[in-house]
Amino acid sequence: MTDQEIISALQAGGARQEACLNYLFDQHKGLVGSAISRHQISEEEALDAYADAIIGFRKQVMLGKFRGESKISTYFYTIYFRRCVDLIRRRATHQISQVEEYPEVEDETVNTEADLITREAFNQVMEYMEKLGEVCRKILMYRYYYGYEDMEEIARLVEVKNANTAGSLRYRCMKQLMRIIKEAELQQN
Repeated sequence: MTDQEIISALQAGGARQEACLNYLFDQHKGLVGSAISRHQISEEEALDAYADAIIGFRKQVMLGKFRGESKISTYFYTIYFRRCVDLIRRRATHQISQVEEYPEVEDETVNTEADLITREAFNQVMEYMEKLGEVCRKILMYRYYYGYEDMEEIARLVEVKNANTAGSLRYRCMKQLMRIIKEAELQQN
């Protein structure tokens, strides 16, 4: 399915939407394995975050918040990444919460609560990113916040040698960010 076909199917609702959600679930399933190793979370936690990210993406489309400025895969990955970071933060601070079930007709108070939690988590990650060097901050922002997928483009924007260098830096920067987050959460306990 093309990105436009996915958007149309999600907006159509009913059986088309259900088929599209199943397609999205199968299409990006590889992210679960990478989240398990990258974020050191269990398979169950990774699958919960994955399902939550699919529901979150559907919600973004239905509310008109997905504007098509990036590919769906990039946008979805960002949502999933944030769900994993939220999970790590909750687990590290021992604030275990039940996974919310998303009803077909969404309650506005739940949306507001979920949006507030997402904003708070995002703001917290941004605080942690301030502890990174400028190049690391830029690489991670271009890749995960602005949705740039082309590492050659990111390399040009942050003025590093090439896409391979930018990719290696991205990996190291992400590991450094995760270490900063874990250290901060341990200090909070």
